[in-house]
Amino acid sequence: MPVITIKKVLLVASFPDQAKKLSDLMRVAFGDDLTIVNAESANEALRHTNQDHFDCILIHYDLSDIDGVQLLGILSQKQILHYCPGILFINSDSAAIEHEALQKGASSCLVIDDLDSGSLRRTLRYAFTGHQQLKHLKQMYFKQKTILDNTNEGIVIIDARGVIVYANQTSLKLLKYKKTELLGKYIQEILLPKIQVGNSEVEPESQQKIIEYAQKKLGVQKQARSAIVTKGGEQIPTHYMASLLYDFDDQITGVVINFQDISSHLKVKEQVVYQACYDRLTGLPNRFLFDEVLRHTITIADRNELKFALLFLDLDDFKTINDTLGHISGDLLIRDVSNRLSKLLRASDFIARQGGDEFIIILEGAKDEVRSEVVSKKINEILSMPFMIEGNEVKIHASIGIAIYPDSGNTAESLIKNADAAMYYAKDHGKNRYQVYSDTIAVEKSQYAILEADLEHAVERNELFLNFQPQIDIKNGKLVGFEVLCRWNHPKQGVISPNIFIELAEASGYIYDIGDWVLRAACLQFKLWQRKKLLDDDVLMAVNLSAKQLAQTDLVEHIQGILTEYSMKPYSLELEVTETAVMENIVLSASILEKLSKLGLRIAVDDFGTSYSSLQYLKRLPVQCLKIDKSFVQDLTVDLSDAAIVKAIIQLAHTMNLGVTAEGVETIEQLEFLSKHQCNYAQGFYFSKPLGVDEMEAFIASFQDKKASG
Repeated sequence: MPVITIKKVLLVASFPDQAKKLSDLMRVAFGDDLTIVNAESANEALRHTNQDHFDCILIHYDLSDIDGVQLLGILSQKQILHYCPGILFINSDSAAIEHEALQKGASSCLVIDDLDSGSLRRTLRYAFTGHQQLKHLKQMYFKQKTILDNTNEGIVIIDARGVIVYANQTSLKLLKYKKTELLGKYIQEILLPKIQVGNSEVEPESQQKIIEYAQKKLGVQKQARSAIVTKGGEQIPTHYMASLLYDFDDQITGVVINFQDISSHLKVKEQVVYQACYDRLTGLPNRFLFDEVLRHTITIADRNELKFALLFLDLDDFKTINDTLGHISGDLLIRDVSNRLSKLLRASDFIARQGGDEFIIILEGAKDEVRSEVVSKKINEILSMPFMIEGNEVKIHASIGIAIYPDSGNTAESLIKNADAAMYYAKDHGKNRYQVYSDTIAVEKSQYAILEADLEHAVERNELFLNFQPQIDIKNGKLVGFEVLCRWNHPKQGVISPNIFIELAEASGYIYDIGDWVLRAACLQFKLWQRKKLLDDDVLMAVNLSAKQLAQTDLVEHIQGILTEYSMKPYSLELEVTETAVMENIVLSASILEKLSKLGLRIAVDDFGTSYSSLQYLKRLPVQCLKIDKSFVQDLTVDLSDAAIVKAIIQLAHTMNLGVTAEGVETIEQLEFLSKHQCNYAQGFYFSKPLGVDEMEAFIASFQDKKASG
C-alpha cells in the first residue's frame, strides 16, 4: 500500500471540544508538523477551500449553520472532493447518515468515540487510497468520454433486450436526438434494416438473437452497411461495426455498435463512377459504359435468340465548324446534338458518346434493317434542322453506319468495326446518309486494302501520270491557266478514279510522296512547254495541296527548293487548298500560306461553298482566288438556290478583290449565267475535258492559232 503523506488539513467543527478532540487525534496520528486549519462553520470552510488547497477535509456532522452532510454535498458540487477526500465524523453510529454522506461524496464516515490515533491513521490511509483510485477512474472516464464524444463515429450500446443504454455525442448529433429521448429506444427504431454480426444477417426483432448467435458462432467483430433513421425520419447511409460487450465474469451483456455516416463517401464514389462511365459534356454514357452494355445486350440476345441494331454516327465536317466558331461553340453543338438524339430514341434504346463527334446507338428489338433505317432517317431529319449556337445559325449533318447483330458481327468488336465501316462508306458516298453493313462493303474494304498496298509502289513503278484541264477567261476567251490533275494507271485495274486513290493516299500517308511527284512532274512539264514557247508568261499552273501536305512544317522550304530546281517562276504557280484542309489547323495553315504567298505564289480556295464557308477565316488567308464547286454550277440554271449561292460567291469574291473561277461548266447556258454575273474564269467540259500531255499541247496550239488569226 502506498505511503500516505498528509501535510495540511481543513478541520470543520463548530464546537471547541469537538475541534480539539479531532486535532489531538490527527497530531498523534500524523505528527506535530501537521498543519490544521480550523473552520467553525460551513461558510468559513467554503471560504478556505476557495483560497487554499488541502490534503484532506475533516467535517463534524454537527455544524452551526448546516449539517456536515449538506456541506459534503456543496463541496462535491464544486468538485473540491475530486481533489481531496472528505471525512465525516459523527457522535454516534447512524447507518442513515453514513449512507447519505457516502452518497454526497464522503470517502468515509467515522464515529468519534470509537476512534484512536491508530484507527484514524488506517481509516485515512484507506480513504486516501480509495479516493486516489476513484479519482483515477474518474479521470479515465472523462478522458474516454471526451474521446468517445469527439470521435467522428456514432457509438451506441444495447443491452440483451436490444434497448439503447448508452449513446455518445456524435450519435446524438447524427440521429438528431437528445440523450433522454434516445436512451431506452430499441435499436431497430434507428438502424435499418438488419444488424449483421458474424457472417450472417439477423432480423432485429430481438437483439437477444444477436447475442445468442454471437455466443455460438461469432468471431466477434463484423462490419456491414446499413442506414440509420433520424428523429425526423431521414435515412442516412452508414457503415457500422457490431462487437460484443462482456462483464467481469466474461458473460455477454450487450452489443457495442459503432456507425459512421458514409453519405459523403458514397457521393464521392458515385461521382467517381459517374465520371468513369459518363461523358462530362453531354451526360451520355461513354465508351467504357457502352462496351459493358453492348456485351450485356449480346448475352441477352444470345440467350433469347434476339437481334438488335448498332448505329455508328459521325457528324459530317464537324471539325470545320469547331475550328471556325471555336471549341466552346463546338462543345455546345455536341451537347445540343446529343439532346436531340436522346429525345428521338425510345427508353429501351441506348445511346453513348463514342468520343469527339461520334455517337453510338443500340436499338433493341430491331429484327432487320427496317427499324434501324427508319430511325437513321429520322436522325438525319432532326439534325438537318439548324442549331442556334451563341447567336449563330449552324447546320450539321451526320453519316450513319448500321450493323445488325448477329448478321453483321457476332462479337462486340466485330459489330462495332462493321458499323464503323458502314458509316465511312456512307461518308465516302455523299455524307448526310445512312448505310447498312453488307458483304459489298466487306469486299470493298478488302479491295481498298489491296489498292492501298499497290499505291505504296505507284511512284517508283511510274504508274502515275498527269492530266491538265484548261482555265478560260470568260470575258475574252483567253487561256489563262490550267489545273494539274494526278491519275493512277493500275497495272491490273487500269485507271483508278482519283476520288478513290487520293483518299487512300491521304489515309495511308502516301500523299507526301505522291504530292512531291506531282509538283515536280508538273514543273518539269511547264518548263518544257515554256521552252517550246507554247505558254505566255501570264499563264498559271494550278496544283492541289492536300490537308496533310498543308500541315508539313517544311512545306515552304520544300516547294521553294522545287521551284529553284526547275527554274520555275513563283508567280506561274497557283496552289489550290480546300476549306476543309485549311480548317484542319487554321493557325498553322494561315502561317504557311502567308509564307508561300510572300514567295510570289498565288493561293486559291478550291470547292468554295461546300464546307463551312466563313469570312472569319477567309479574311485571315492570303487568298487571290475562290473556286466555285461544280455541285453549285451544274444546276444553277434550274435551281434557284444554286443560282443564288453562285451569285453570292461571285459578289463576295469581288467585294474582297479576289478572282473567282467556276468549276464544272458544261453548257452555254451556264457560261452565259456566269458571264452575266461577272465571274472571271471557268473550267469544265464545255471548254475541254482533262487532257493528257499531247492533247494539252494541241489545245494550247489551237489557242495560239486563234490568237494569230485574230
